[in-house]
Amino acid sequence: MPNYLSIASGRQQKLAPAWLQASRTEEIIAFHRTVTLTSASAGTAVSLISEAEVPAGFAVFVQDWTAKVNGGTLWGTVSTVKIQDTNGTPADFSTLAVAGLAANAFLKPNSSNVTVDSAMALGAGGTAGKGLQVKANANGTGSPLVVTVTGYLKRA
Repeated sequence: MPNYLSIASGRQQKLAPAWLQASRTEEIIAFHRTVTLTSASAGTAVSLISEAEVPAGFAVFVQDWTAKVNGGTLWGTVSTVKIQDTNGTPADFSTLAVAGLAANAFLKPNSSNVTVDSAMALGAGGTAGKGLQVKANANGTGSPLVVTVTGYLKRA
């Protein structure tokens, strides 16, 4: 039996289910961002979301991402590229092994040579008040890596 709310005019209006009513009170800010990581400076983080863009008490949650090696040169020297938050000890969302960064490669979370880390896999999210970045463990060689991330910010 649906729940109804009586309104002053005497009509009844059907209420939304409890789970939907609860979600209306939770503030969520969606994002969809694309950045390019050059291999020569891959050890320097490229910001997807700066800490200044994250409201106090909110954290980043990644829902999906894609990565494209935009050219014919495979990546070398680098071991991994990570999508992670900006905390001093970052929460990792995904780790891309260099073996997957071949010429013109297109990667997503279920690709070979990709580890979906706990912040994404378990829905744990990032650290409250911290941004989101893409960063390799070192500078290297290879065509630019174009990374697109979709997710949201919500109260931690």
